[in-house]
Amino acid sequence: MADAAISFLINNVGKLLMQEASKLVGVEDQVKSLHDELNLIKEFLGDSEGNRDKVKELMSQIQAVAYRAEDVIDTYVVSMAKHGRRNTLKKFLHTRDRAVMLRGVATDIERINNDIRRIYANKDTYGIAKGDASELENRRSSLSRRRRKVEEDEVVGFMHDAEKVMELLRQGGRHRDVVSIIGMGGLGKTTLAKKIYNHSSMRKRFKCFAWVSVSEEFRSRELLLGILRCVTPAAQVLYQLSDEKLEEELRKCLVHKKYLIVLDDVWTTKVWDEIKAAFPDNLNGSRILITSRVKEVGLHASSSRPYFLPFLSDDDSWELFSKKVFRGEVCPPHLKENGEQIAKKCRGLPLAIVVAAGLLAARDQNTATWNEMATNFSWYLSRDPERCLDILALSYEDLHAYLKP
Repeated sequence: MADAAISFLINNVGKLLMQEASKLVGVEDQVKSLHDELNLIKEFLGDSEGNRDKVKELMSQIQAVAYRAEDVIDTYVVSMAKHGRRNTLKKFLHTRDRAVMLRGVATDIERINNDIRRIYANKDTYGIAKGDASELENRRSSLSRRRRKVEEDEVVGFMHDAEKVMELLRQGGRHRDVVSIIGMGGLGKTTLAKKIYNHSSMRKRFKCFAWVSVSEEFRSRELLLGILRCVTPAAQVLYQLSDEKLEEELRKCLVHKKYLIVLDDVWTTKVWDEIKAAFPDNLNGSRILITSRVKEVGLHASSSRPYFLPFLSDDDSWELFSKKVFRGEVCPPHLKENGEQIAKKCRGLPLAIVVAAGLLAARDQNTATWNEMATNFSWYLSRDPERCLDILALSYEDLHAYLKP
């Protein structure tokens, strides 16, 4: 049975995650994943029986991981509290620091998740029964499916863009090729890539699929493991292999398959240079889809011209806006004119539309309120400084280096 102290620690981390959820803005997905992983490992501990010394070693590893999770969350919450006490000018000046901090904590949480998965992958070493492991695997798959369903429900617009990119994926010869989607932060590159990745025509065309999120602070080893987890059920036994062996294993898994692999949010050309050898050119039309803010990333990975994602059309902007405000209900006729005006003022940027919709969803749905916001849109947006700064941070990241203070 699980050590009581370990179980208590994991419970505390879970409570901390839930209590501080409102302060963990920007890393919600990583936090949800960590919470799920901790719950799974807790059940795993509860069913564990085997060599006492080996189980003790396992407990020690899990204790260290749980303490790390606690430290990361505490540090982030304290930093966010300090950020919140700054005045508006100081918040703006520290926007880049906050963006860097967000990426850092997301990376830390993902590393903790990987360590938990590695511990679980080595379960046989500790004499854990396979029947218990299978049940946990089923629960993990169920959680993953539910998360994907939520993501798919939020997809709006992009039909024209999706068709264009899918046509690029279909074009070309039998050689492996790379297609890239380029656009500023908050424009919807990931949403578009998900729409393509899950499209029925792509599911029929390709036989092997993988999706990994890269981010600025990437590690090629974690990317290789992430892809392997998508393409082989035996990925868990690979955690102890060297980077070179992981690359070799991935090539073996892909060599006879027609694959579509998505590398989401690639920041530098270094990413492609470090992992491209793992993708065999098996002359069957395999493709890699890259999303990035940086044009040079797409040009470096392929001689083909990248697809530059435009801003949302007025119709798609209104569709996203109304979906976020009314949650599937029809917009009342007396609000539509002002609503369309507000959506249009977001200039086709999805993140700005979501922020504006969030402000209106919490207010009275009457003509006077909506007319006031449509007239004084910038002022109302500034009343949500944290989300407004998120938009500024994305714009700041897209500036050339010589324009940044």
